[in-house]
Amino acid sequence: MTDELLRRLLNRKTETRNLDYKEAFNWFSSTNDQKCEIIKEILGMLNTQDGGRIVIGVAVTTILPSALTSSLSSHSIQPRLTIFCASTPTHRVPARCTNI
Repeated sequence: MTDELLRRLLNRKTETRNLDYKEAFNWFSSTNDQKCEIIKEILGMLNTQDGGRIVIGVAVTTILPSALTSSLSSHSIQPRLTIFCASTPTHRVPARCTNI
């Protein structure tokens, strides 16, 4: 994602069917329940017509950048989803996610 695209997404200041803002997230220190929640959001976006974007590291109340972490990026999410779900993520919701 380019800086310009990120600025445009943050300037929208509202979530839509194809845009979601999330607080900071660290895969390594998160519980399985927290991982399931972010996976649920990612899978939902993958299954949305025309796809979408999830911007992580945004204070949801102000839609301002709040924290950045290198533990979750577009380049690292697919292998983690595959391992965590034990399947290709677009096929099913992870069995470990009981609150879905």
